[in-house]
Amino acid sequence: MSSKSAKASAGSARPATRAFFGTDRTGLTIIGNTFIAQAGDPAQFSDASTGIFLNPGNSANVTIAGNTFTGNLLGSAIIIDSNGEAAIDGNVLQRTGSVGSFFPLIALRARNDATPLANVSITNNVLDGQGRGAGIQVGDVASATQEVTGIAVSGNTIANTQVGIAFGPFAAQSNSISASVSNTAFNNNGLGVFLSPKIAAGGNIVLDSLTIDGAGDAAGGFGILALDGSAFTLTNSQIANNQTGVEITNATATMSGVTVDDPFNLTGTLNVTAGGAMELREGGEFAGEVNTSLAGVLSFVNGQFVLNDGITFDGLGEVNVGGGQPNEAGSITIPAGSVETKHKWNLKKGGTVDGAGTLSIDKELNWTGGTMVGAGSTRFMPGATLSFVGADDKVLDRRTLELFSSENNTTLTVWNDGNIVLKNNAVIRNGIDSLFLALSDKSLEGGPFGLFENEGTFRKAGSFGTTFVKVSFNNRGMPGANGVVEVHSGVLEFQGNGDQSAPFTTFADTQIRFIQPIPFLLLPIPIVVTQTWRDGTEFLGAGSVFVQQRVLIPDNVTVKNAVNFELSNLNVGGQKSVLSGTAGLFRGVFQNSGVFLWSGGTIQGLLFENLNEVLLTGAPVKTVDSSVLFNFPIGTIRWTGTGDLIFDNSLGTESLLFNRGIVDIKNNQTIVNNGRRGRFGSKFFNVGTVKKTAGAGRTVIEVFFENQGITVRPGSNFRYAGGFRNAPGGLP
Repeated sequence: MSSKSAKASAGSARPATRAFFGTDRTGLTIIGNTFIAQAGDPAQFSDASTGIFLNPGNSANVTIAGNTFTGNLLGSAIIIDSNGEAAIDGNVLQRTGSVGSFFPLIALRARNDATPLANVSITNNVLDGQGRGAGIQVGDVASATQEVTGIAVSGNTIANTQVGIAFGPFAAQSNSISASVSNTAFNNNGLGVFLSPKIAAGGNIVLDSLTIDGAGDAAGGFGILALDGSAFTLTNSQIANNQTGVEITNATATMSGVTVDDPFNLTGTLNVTAGGAMELREGGEFAGEVNTSLAGVLSFVNGQFVLNDGITFDGLGEVNVGGGQPNEAGSITIPAGSVETKHKWNLKKGGTVDGAGTLSIDKELNWTGGTMVGAGSTRFMPGATLSFVGADDKVLDRRTLELFSSENNTTLTVWNDGNIVLKNNAVIRNGIDSLFLALSDKSLEGGPFGLFENEGTFRKAGSFGTTFVKVSFNNRGMPGANGVVEVHSGVLEFQGNGDQSAPFTTFADTQIRFIQPIPFLLLPIPIVVTQTWRDGTEFLGAGSVFVQQRVLIPDNVTVKNAVNFELSNLNVGGQKSVLSGTAGLFRGVFQNSGVFLWSGGTIQGLLFENLNEVLLTGAPVKTVDSSVLFNFPIGTIRWTGTGDLIFDNSLGTESLLFNRGIVDIKNNQTIVNNGRRGRFGSKFFNVGTVKKTAGAGRTVIEVFFENQGITVRPGSNFRYAGGFRNAPGGLP
């Protein structure tokens, strides 16, 4: 069989040793033979133990089809060396026996010659290594860099080998390889696809529609192992039941439409292209670079993935964390340092962002469910967007969510749906110039163990119900912040602590509410929440403010109100609504230029300045405790309610109502004195006008009344039970 255009007879049985061997085999056709290795064939690692060996030469148009290679093969079944245009189709290649071999069943190589290997197809073959050797070796040791091109592997089944298919030599010189592998099943191989570090730059290895099933090999193995400097493309493939599905070590992989049910480890570059989502389902470790092209999607569906310091994510595609389905719990952990991302992320139900490091978002994150947890932070850089989407809760546990903007580049947060839950002292910090847009009537909850720091704009809009803020909320206008809270529609209700130093603005038919929360059934004693209002706190706009909570205004602080403001009665666990200060020499000031509706509660330790209108309404009592109510000449106080007005001195200072405007009394109630009596006790000092315009009975004033203005008493319906002095110029 040494001449050109030779053809083997069909169905013949031949020993494997040098059955077809030699050079210049153009037109050789080998069809339907059975090659059986004999016990006495040459030793392992010898080319002499080869079924078909076409060594360097000018062989072309070789066909090897429908043959069976079996027996205790110590060498290779087929070697094609520095030839071209060969077709290996429909063969069965199977080792038997117990003797080991590292030789591949099929070897395509450029060895000991400058002639490249080109245009070899391996199709529809069944390869079974019985646990030994490689299935196919593409490229081999050479004295200089060799070229292997046009290798097409398709429709094969490769099973029970140490390596299913290996690209490039394990040592020595590098090979430039261009090859494709498609529609091939790898079953129970120790290593499915191997890419050597000796693959020279300029090659092109394309893998498509592969199934790599390690069958749970306890000995350990890889679906795909790509070592330093190698590069490949993998599409439309599934990898499962390997100890490690993919290991990319200082190599480059381009993937799409890939599902990996085993750990996926990256040190190098991963490019995710359009054409189908890439799903990772069993954890892994990442370092290096991930790039997603437009319409490319990488999903951390299940398992724990460690993202090491310095890894970057870039591109126009998307990354998903969590699958959004039951039993899909993908977790990314950043143990330290920072991971920078410049594309769209989706955190889904079951997904988790964890760790002490920082996840830096430069573009967009859609949060539809899942949890951000750990001691680290998730940081949105200027111009990025955060969207809360979908009905599922979004949980922030211990972690800090930072929303940064620059003067010309605003970070936008849009809260469309679902509760936001802050646990274990988690913090959301809406930075300077950032916009947090609340469009949902849901809850920002977590009680006193969560904090929202607003240094930019927090705006409720788009919905006409109530948005609840049940965590501590600080609206910052201190140096370095420009916080503002705006309500464009509906009601914004605060049920937590707060430290405010910036404006609150309400538009027409909207309201801001500060409410003491009702205790849970298992917690009958309420957690008392307190608002601290500092300089810069003011209430503006055409809407209203409702207070049923404890408010502290520190010394030397002036809080300004220009809206309809109601201090209401509170009856939760014995707590009272209180506007309070220290009653000291430099006590805090509440300055009203709107309409102050006083329907219950206490003004304590403050200077209350009225420049417009105060209305005392309703049945609950109102208490002035160690405070001064100063009614300016342009101010009016109208008392229409049925509850008494109590003057007290619990902070050690007597209370004073100093009227320079108009006090209009429209009831028969009592100004009760719970402090000292006489001229040195609590006092009603009038230099304006006090009149009673409704109520047929008497209004009783138990505090000392000193008049230097005008009192109008139709039918003598005032009774001064605490003493009276009509100073010069006073008109009774």
